[in-house]
Amino acid sequence: MASSDTHHRSDRAHWLYFDDAHPGIHPGVGAEPSKQGQLHSADWSEPGTAGNQPAVGSHGQERTEELESALAELSDANESLKELNTVDALTGIKNRQYFDTIFEQEWRRATRQKYPLSLLLLDIDHFKRVNETFGHLAGDECLRIFARAAWDLLRRPADIVARYGSEEFVVLLPYVENDNAVMLAEQVRSAIADRTIKTTDEFITITCSVGVSTANPSEGDDRKDALAAADIALYEVKASGRNRVSNAGNLTVEPAVRENQTS
Repeated sequence: MASSDTHHRSDRAHWLYFDDAHPGIHPGVGAEPSKQGQLHSADWSEPGTAGNQPAVGSHGQERTEELESALAELSDANESLKELNTVDALTGIKNRQYFDTIFEQEWRRATRQKYPLSLLLLDIDHFKRVNETFGHLAGDECLRIFARAAWDLLRRPADIVARYGSEEFVVLLPYVENDNAVMLAEQVRSAIADRTIKTTDEFITITCSVGVSTANPSEGDDRKDALAAADIALYEVKASGRNRVSNAGNLTVEPAVRENQTS
């Protein structure tokens, strides 16, 4: 058993210091030594303990934060680039590539969930004449105002308006029945006809023609048929006077036709 004196000394605070006269580290007892180079025993720890591990430098932490910030900026830039690739540069609305992608997705979803999809195809009447009479800058302004007028009438996030051709636009209306689609088409047509477009030197009035179609997609149906029906309805308007809405109605696929498609 250790002596009481030894036990008493072990409870005292002790210091380690360098002795110039006697090289080596010597324990000291009692008052804190005043010599330079002194080391408190608390500065020493057993191997493998936290005190024996190197601390992470602030420089390394800063570099990590800088890298995370750079990656976040790169991700934001990629998202912005994707967004730019879906937008028509002139009008600021979605472009045909975006419409084609979303239309395919909506068609598949409507097939699974059994809801209607309506389409509007809109074309500015006599647009070539506008360009020839007032110039291409005036024509560009007409396209921008037309796009904005159509966009302003859409109230739901699911509705899509996109530039489909030079002076042609398309509107996709998920969950919209045919009669409501016709009503919206008439609202767009009327809004355009009632608007006067001011250019630098001229006031221009334009009109538009609209073709409407609605489909309740089923397995085996082709979304291109819905577009073709709206396009035929639009052609009929243009052939009979323009500035009107033509409705192709609800598209149906006869059972016999569907059987032939799936056989």
